[in-house]
Amino acid sequence: MLDLFSDLSLHFERYFILNEYSIRIIQWCVLGLFVLFMTLPLWKEKKSGYVFYAGIVLRVVLLGGMTVEMIHQVLARQYTIETFEVLTDFMQFLIYGYVLLASLYYVITLPYLKNKGMFFAFDLSVLLLPLCQTVFIVFAESKKFFLSGDMGLVWRDLITILVMAGFAALVLHLFFRLFWHWKWKELLLFYGLIFAALLYIFYPSISKYELQSTFKSIVILAAAAGSFMTIYLLSALLRDKVRLRQWGAGCIAVFFLLLLNPIINIPHTMFQFTKTELVDTFSEEYRPLSAASAKAFASKFVPENQSLYLNASHQPIPYHYVFADDQYEVNISPFTGELSEYSYRGRVEGKELTDKEYRQKTIEFFERSGRSIDLNRIQLTVQKEGGETDVLLLPKMSQNEEDSLASATWKKGTIRQAQYVNAIFQLKDIDGIHLTETEIKNRINSIYKHLNLKPPAYQITGIDEFYFDWQHEVRVTTKDQSEFLFNGSTKKVISFKLSKAILQQKKGNISDEDLLKIIGKKPKDIRKETGTSENKQFTFNHSSHVVNLFKGDDGIELRVQSQSASSIPHAVSNQDREDVYQQVLKRFKPYRIYKKQIKPVKMIDKEGNIDISWLVIIQTFGSNEHKIYEVNGRTKEVHRFDR
Repeated sequence: MLDLFSDLSLHFERYFILNEYSIRIIQWCVLGLFVLFMTLPLWKEKKSGYVFYAGIVLRVVLLGGMTVEMIHQVLARQYTIETFEVLTDFMQFLIYGYVLLASLYYVITLPYLKNKGMFFAFDLSVLLLPLCQTVFIVFAESKKFFLSGDMGLVWRDLITILVMAGFAALVLHLFFRLFWHWKWKELLLFYGLIFAALLYIFYPSISKYELQSTFKSIVILAAAAGSFMTIYLLSALLRDKVRLRQWGAGCIAVFFLLLLNPIINIPHTMFQFTKTELVDTFSEEYRPLSAASAKAFASKFVPENQSLYLNASHQPIPYHYVFADDQYEVNISPFTGELSEYSYRGRVEGKELTDKEYRQKTIEFFERSGRSIDLNRIQLTVQKEGGETDVLLLPKMSQNEEDSLASATWKKGTIRQAQYVNAIFQLKDIDGIHLTETEIKNRINSIYKHLNLKPPAYQITGIDEFYFDWQHEVRVTTKDQSEFLFNGSTKKVISFKLSKAILQQKKGNISDEDLLKIIGKKPKDIRKETGTSENKQFTFNHSSHVVNLFKGDDGIELRVQSQSASSIPHAVSNQDREDVYQQVLKRFKPYRIYKKQIKPVKMIDKEGNIDISWLVIIQTFGSNEHKIYEVNGRTKEVHRFDR
């Protein structure tokens, strides 16, 4: 039961569902509606006027909350509103705030309210706003498809609009017909439509992404209409059962008060006695770029007079940043600093270039990052198709397009698309990499000489590939298809895979001692050995590392992994959350905080030790930027985690 309340308390924060303003509005309105219920008996002859004006005040407050949300969206999304994402937070306030509070208001006041139809019409009109905006967005999208000549998508959008408008019109028509006259067939049809719309939420094959799309506005309208009609029907059925009706309304009001009142509520109270699992691990050596740093980096790839704006993200800790304006879109990986995607939708300019010129301009474009392409190990190939020119950057040992480390698509003198990974650049230009190519060469030669084999040619195929290992890595692939993974900071081999070709040369005669020596371990260092001859695990004296060794017909693989310190618990108490938040709150004015998330994590320090920290993610009003602060679990020291 405690875990249930813990999940309930964390759900909205974990997924950035409601902002701090909306949460406060909902909580105080629930308290206000409870006060309304408790004071109704005091108005013996003027109940209808009392509940009427209370309803007006409630809707003014809710419209104020909607206005605050729209102001934030306008400030945060400065270049376009032609996106469904802009409606997400707005619709979440409507479904979790407006529909809930309006329904609670009707539960309490409907028997005394003389202007039911007016309130129903007003509420349903307000809840039609997302649908109206969705129609405009779909029309804007259809215009782009029409101009590009894709009539199939144009017809798809037009049919979508007709289905949505028809569904909404039918639901509203049935609602107001049933408001005046009950007919069983119409009632069954009405609830059938409501059930079909709500099924869209709970049907398991529909992803969360799709729930943010076109039809969510219909779901909001259907949920509201279904809720209002159900309350209206129950009120009519219980018209003569005053005591039962009052007890029912009182229980519902008390239930929501216990869950949502702003002073003290059950989920928050029970949450203090629960623990949160330490699921995520981060590293002080491998910190993400802040939104400001990523924007400055992304701006290097567009003309100086172009202003890029950060797209909103529902990931509290970003694993990619998308910056865009009406012509450009630049996608940056915050942890690796790679250009995940660049696209330009504007007018094509310039003339056709020679292959040499395309190669040179591609190099110049990628080197805007401030890094130099290592042309000693990278080759550029040019392909032309459909009036476009593709420039691929490959390791010199490879002729396979699938091994491409970067690509750029040109149309005449204009670059339309591009992306790269860090492996195209010189090692010295990559943050956190202290390993040199000379050291790699010497290490590879040493390993092969140790195995009594001739050192092969090799190529660097990956730098900081970000597999959540939280260490700077350099991947090296040899001509015989063996792989070696180096720690770019410590320069040690942290894993390797010896190919089938090596096994054949050695006739399978490679001892565990030979393999462990590659990573600098000796048999006398072994504390414990477990497993079979094909699958072994080693632990070592005075070391927190575990070595896993796998032998098979296709090769030998060895991995070095850090073992979590035994002193680190699997979960931490939530009692410290408020203290942690207050430490970060000193850096902000409370009214500026739009959304927040507080989560405990395992943090790897620069020496490789693991300790507990808290990450506090703050989004301020009028901005899409998420600022990440780390609070040390023991000292409560605060510093900025993103860089």
